[in-house]
Amino acid sequence: MHFISPQADTLALADLKLVKFVAIGNIKFYYNPENKKFGEEVADFNCIKLLITHKFEPSGREKGVAYDQYSSISSTNNYATYADKGQILQLNLNEYFVYAKKLNYFLADQNNRFYPATKNSILKLYAKNKTAVAKYMKNNRIDLQKEDDLKKLLSYCSQLTS
Repeated sequence: MHFISPQADTLALADLKLVKFVAIGNIKFYYNPENKKFGEEVADFNCIKLLITHKFEPSGREKGVAYDQYSSISSTNNYATYADKGQILQLNLNEYFVYAKKLNYFLADQNNRFYPATKNSILKLYAKNKTAVAKYMKNNRIDLQKEDDLKKLLSYCSQLTS
């Protein structure tokens, strides 16, 4: 977690194991010491919080082709060097990496333990109502990679426990 000081310096939090969460306005970020990342709170369901992490992963590269265009087609050839009069000269490669945003959902319990948003984790957290939760997930075709489905499921689960 980095932030800007009043003197416009970039600062980082020290001793993150002592940090439970960081609040910026109305948004809370919870620190997970296992993966050493902050998860943004998306929703709070009594004792369980739904958190999301954002990550950019390389998804490919695109090479420069004719007319200042770029292409991911592998048959495009680029050369990094060439030989001229017995000398090897460097060329600037006209390519760039393409990144895709990947979202990961996590659950945090009241003791600040973190779980991936998987069927097993949810059934473990709601073990007393395991059968009802599993039936709800099956009947409603819950996709655990979709935020709205997770919110709907956790809302149902919190009603069972209250």
